[in-house]
Amino acid sequence: MKFKPTYSAIKMIVIGLLTMIGGVLLILFGKEATRHFIDWVTAYFFFVGIFNLFSRWFKPKEDRGSLLSTIGQIIFAFILSAVNMLTDAPINVIVMLFGAYQIFTAGISAITYVLYRKNDIKPRGRFLFDAIMYGLLGISALFSPSEDAELQFLIVGIYLIFLGFTYFRDGLFFNTEAGHPELKRKFKMNLPIVLVALIPNNMLKKINATLQQETGETASTLFDLSKEENATPDLEVLVHVTESGFGAMGHVDICYNGEVISYGSYDTFSEKLGGAIGEGVLFKVDRDKYVDFCKVESNKTLFSYGLRLNDEQKKAIEARIAEIESITVPWQPTDKELPAKEGVKGKPMYSYRLQQATHARLFKFTESKFRSYFVLSTNCVLLADSIIGQAGTDILSMKGFISPGTYQDYLEREYNKPNSLVITRSVY
Repeated sequence: MKFKPTYSAIKMIVIGLLTMIGGVLLILFGKEATRHFIDWVTAYFFFVGIFNLFSRWFKPKEDRGSLLSTIGQIIFAFILSAVNMLTDAPINVIVMLFGAYQIFTAGISAITYVLYRKNDIKPRGRFLFDAIMYGLLGISALFSPSEDAELQFLIVGIYLIFLGFTYFRDGLFFNTEAGHPELKRKFKMNLPIVLVALIPNNMLKKINATLQQETGETASTLFDLSKEENATPDLEVLVHVTESGFGAMGHVDICYNGEVISYGSYDTFSEKLGGAIGEGVLFKVDRDKYVDFCKVESNKTLFSYGLRLNDEQKKAIEARIAEIESITVPWQPTDKELPAKEGVKGKPMYSYRLQQATHARLFKFTESKFRSYFVLSTNCVLLADSIIGQAGTDILSMKGFISPGTYQDYLEREYNKPNSLVITRSVY
């Protein structure tokens, strides 16, 4: 393996090294390292505020910004710096945030364990163990942050070391044809779900912000790119996103041989927890009909990433699709109207409207983890990855929790690699 020092590769290596160094500092110095970090952040905001305060007199009125906001930023930075110097309050708040995230993670594991137990899926014990362990750690951090600070910083430090190593390794293998997919799928650390959840929506906002500048560009000219002239992908990953609501977190489908395969909680009458849990439904539909339906029906934007596959990868993916189909049975959605909301007349559920408009074929699972859908574990991304992973992708996290934002972040990085599977990207 010969390393080529491209900008993107070096950037990933530097990020990886800095993240690992940050993890080591947290393990060795804990509170003090965090206190210094808070000082640096407050100093930055303080001096930026001072600069903006004095430079505003040399700017046109429309570029000055709010004077009250600038003064508020300076005062807040000064107060936070003083509190950080005299008390442990800022550190305790950070520890409590770690605890809250651990409780959130415990909740995901607990719900996943219950669903696995309901559907008799094994192994499942690790989810119960994680639910108990993270729950106890999180509760302890919330109620006694001062006593738990060193333990929490140790945990976060170890996490940062693994995360940094993931970036460092990806940078080293940035220019290789396939890297080491076996190693990658066994050892992969992703950013926390809360940091990547809105990546699809943020990308949509960036495109819209550029279009509003009236430069004459379109969404396609901004986003549609191909590594090769007339490149034709063998498989597409479609990332859906809306400007608001739950759709802002995104949704993932795959398209193979002109047919979209999608998984989700499409039986609205089986849903619980506001649609977070429901009976898992898979549908297959013609790609062009589906794209047109999505744009009209849900006012969605679709980001498409095209992958090139060799014959061996195609056979593996086809075998996996056949395996999934073998544990499903056809399902007919009801035309029963949903309850009216906010004065809007009720209408049949999404899956029924989809079937009527596109002649989609819908299925429910007779077995496997996909019998029950859960938005934060057995979700659209997990099923897509269980298929695409046959081609050697490496996104699956060590815990098995993947969000659409995690997947899109991965696809963007893979597109930027010169020899990866991802060869095209486009927007609809």
